[in-house]
Amino acid sequence: MLQQLALLTLLTIGAEAEPSDPIVLEGRVVGPDERPVEGAVVCLMYECEDGWPGDRCYLGSARSDENGCFRLVASREAPDGASIELQVVQFGVGQLRLPFAEVKKLGQQLELALDPPATVELVLLLSRESELVDQDLFVQATPLPETPFSWIMKLSELPMQVLEPTKVGGHIRRARIDLIPGAASFRVIGRHSSVVIHREADLGLEPGDHRRRMIDLSGRIRFRVVDQHTRAPVPKAEIRTLLLEEGPGPNEYKAQADENGLVTILDVPPHQQCVIQVGKYGYSWTSLVMQVPGPAEELEDIAIERSAMIIGTVHLPNGRKIGGDDVRAIVEVGDDWDAIQVSRKGGFRLEDLPPGVQLEIHFEINGDPIGEPQEIVLKPGEKRRITFEL
Repeated sequence: MLQQLALLTLLTIGAEAEPSDPIVLEGRVVGPDERPVEGAVVCLMYECEDGWPGDRCYLGSARSDENGCFRLVASREAPDGASIELQVVQFGVGQLRLPFAEVKKLGQQLELALDPPATVELVLLLSRESELVDQDLFVQATPLPETPFSWIMKLSELPMQVLEPTKVGGHIRRARIDLIPGAASFRVIGRHSSVVIHREADLGLEPGDHRRRMIDLSGRIRFRVVDQHTRAPVPKAEIRTLLLEEGPGPNEYKAQADENGLVTILDVPPHQQCVIQVGKYGYSWTSLVMQVPGPAEELEDIAIERSAMIIGTVHLPNGRKIGGDDVRAIVEVGDDWDAIQVSRKGGFRLEDLPPGVQLEIHFEINGDPIGEPQEIVLKPGEKRRITFEL
């Protein structure tokens, strides 16, 4: 819908009614070609006394029919001194806001022109295996920060074409969205509203503006998780990917390796710096910093080592074992540390310890250190039994 004007003619305004009588508006919404505009929302509102600044309370609303006609009867009265506002919205056409005091001054024949829409063109670049190729996409938009209107448009009819692998290596989807001038924000979401593909606020759109947004999600992270020593696949490994650059979409992606240790993360902005963390119970976590590959690039295998374990007991020089709620075993690896309670029989178990690095183990009673710390280096997969004498 290109730059259109809508003409609102209010045929009857209940301006002369007694304060106790409801406000009644009857009218017709038409376009510049004198044809009626269907689906325009007409409402009366005022700023709420209770609530956030800018919150609006409804007095009444109506929607124009196929002939552009509407009848609005206010369902309640506004508080004394409240500033009533008339607002008309037709998505894809424009909006109108006018203090009701001015509406009454203009008489019974009121002509109001809506601002033309502002347009945002979305271009999505997706990998060939993208989960968004066949998924319904939606745009959720809020016209103005204080408006009561918010709407979701389904983009199920987006044109899509397969591109040559040498260009993008996947798909492209395009959509044109007509937003009301002054639109506060919009976001593109996947099938579930928690999957935010793109978000943008403070658009500052003016009537007739045209903005183009290229959303490149053609990146694909694919690798295999293997055991450091046997090079066998590690199934069900957990993967966390964190983008280091702030963007309009999500900056964290989670995945799990399949039975063959293969990991595939799709719909990621390519060529951004990211941290990939790979681990599993019984294995140490490994972190790598790299660039998100393009749609046709493959990563080398990521190897993780089996973690180690300490099964220990602790006792005093007289042989009496100590433990309970107040006794903790502390293990430190560089700046990282972990703590576990010692049982009443003096036993404890420290699991998922990194192999090949120096560990420092000490004990505390009521937060006060007791005994001398001990330094230990474990082998991958090792389960070492140790007795500590304090």
